[in-house]
Amino acid sequence: MKTKLVTAFYTDIIGFPFFGHESFARHERYLHSLRTLNNLNTEIICYCNETQYSLLTEYCEEFNLSNATIKISNL
Repeated sequence: MKTKLVTAFYTDIIGFPFFGHESFARHERYLHSLRTLNNLNTEIICYCNETQYSLLTEYCEEFNLSNATIKISNL
């Protein structure tokens, strides 16, 4: 059986109707976690809003996160 991690990055959805967290620290923690998960050599699918797609793809390139695939799924 092949493992695949599926996660999401929606740090720009503050307030109604999703009530995301306003703390930038959560944004930084998530990015660090993505780097850590990449070290597992397991496929990672990460969903995000179109507004954060470039940020995440550039981050993955900068840190050579070769196991992560970023996909847009707007909330």
